[in-house]
Amino acid sequence: MIKFFSIFLFLIINLTAFSTSLEIDKLPFPQNALMKIKKHEIITDSVVTDYETKDKEKHQTMNFKSAGLHKKTCAESIPRIFNYESYQEKIEMITHSSYDDALGRISIILTAPIIKNRFGLNFKIPRITQPGSYDFLFDRGFLSGLKGTITVTPVNQHCLYFAKASWDGPHTGYSNLILSLFSKTAMSLSTNKLFRISGSH
Repeated sequence: MIKFFSIFLFLIINLTAFSTSLEIDKLPFPQNALMKIKKHEIITDSVVTDYETKDKEKHQTMNFKSAGLHKKTCAESIPRIFNYESYQEKIEMITHSSYDDALGRISIILTAPIIKNRFGLNFKIPRITQPGSYDFLFDRGFLSGLKGTITVTPVNQHCLYFAKASWDGPHTGYSNLILSLFSKTAMSLSTNKLFRISGSH
């Protein structure tokens, strides 16, 4: 009986690990990054390029993605991670944050040493309360036209968060390197802080 229970427990543990691996292996990251995500590290990548239009105007593009496996369940972590109004109290680079539930818009004021400017973001994003895929849109101001998706997926007793976004627009005035570093740093610092205060570390 004890031997049977041990075998059963072994199978359950290994099937759980397999399920976790299968879900994470679907993410668009190289194998070494996927291994880090499985170990609850947050992985962020941002590729920025520039080009010249037919009218000789300078443009930039950005393709961004970030993923993290939270140690808590989605039910436990979602309310804390998507409490937009509290960002100004929890994330150092955010000096103001508010959310309009009627309009589905978040307003944020950011300060970042790498950019050396204080600027605001006001964009469309739903109030995320449960697992699923949610679109967000920067329809005004900095990086106007940026479109992205946040996907929240239960993975056994953990919660997988994945965000991706793409943008193509007039040159921001910042170099590709600076814009890439800024987007990666802002997302990495913010996500790590939100994961930490919601019990993932």
